[in-house]
Amino acid sequence: MTTRRQPGQRGGRHREGGATLSEPECRRWMRRLGIASPEEWMRWSRANALARRRLCLPARPAKEYDNPRFWTEYSGQYPHHWAEFHRGRTRHDDEPTRQELARWARYASRYKAASSYRGIRFSGMKDASARGYSAALGVFLAYSALEACWAAMGSRAPKDRGLIDLELAKNVRAALGGRFELAGELHENLRANVARFMKADDESDWPRSQDILIMARAIRHLVAHGIFTPWGGRTVSLKAASAFQDLADAVLENSSQLFSKHVWPEILAGRAEELR
Repeated sequence: MTTRRQPGQRGGRHREGGATLSEPECRRWMRRLGIASPEEWMRWSRANALARRRLCLPARPAKEYDNPRFWTEYSGQYPHHWAEFHRGRTRHDDEPTRQELARWARYASRYKAASSYRGIRFSGMKDASARGYSAALGVFLAYSALEACWAAMGSRAPKDRGLIDLELAKNVRAALGGRFELAGELHENLRANVARFMKADDESDWPRSQDILIMARAIRHLVAHGIFTPWGGRTVSLKAASAFQDLADAVLENSSQLFSKHVWPEILAGRAEELR
């Protein structure tokens, strides 16, 4: 079971006028705002000064993001450390390495799709319905990336696949009005987990009842099997769409952290080899 890392717990921090932005927060806001370079951040910051101040964002990204290596990796919307990992793997040409790299490339492609996702547009559909479909598809893409990450990790994938985030779990429940009407369409195991998540009053099942991956898994299942509808899923409100966006961001960030933790020893070995 993984407890979601709280904002500011790791990574460089930038302060300006009392505002603080950690590395995960910076990545999350850049992804949400569609920003892919320091220049774009500066242009957005000048054009949206009032919004920036209300969101407590600094006028420019932290100094760590002036590093060209960061932007090489980020501009493609890939997981952190992907570029360095890929360079190290392509130095070797043996079959097992190619097969494993193919699995990781599948994860990176799904991650890119999820991190680049900005919603979908419909012609002739009401805004509320379009908003609901867009929100659910974002969660679907993020969870698909996480599944690909687990598959690529193989036997080293976490056995207890959970992600505890008390605040986000509370927000998701509130956004759905305390009930999820499409739960009856899920298989028995997942339906029971969703029921516990929505109630969240069984102390004997804590902290599993706060596992946000339960809802992400349920949305993924409903979207993939063509069962999901925005009104049945209660995702048509702005509040619900925002909660689902946060859910997708959290799932995607979790997969990136798993990837970094998995490949970091190999990256360090590659750096040592380059220095020889």
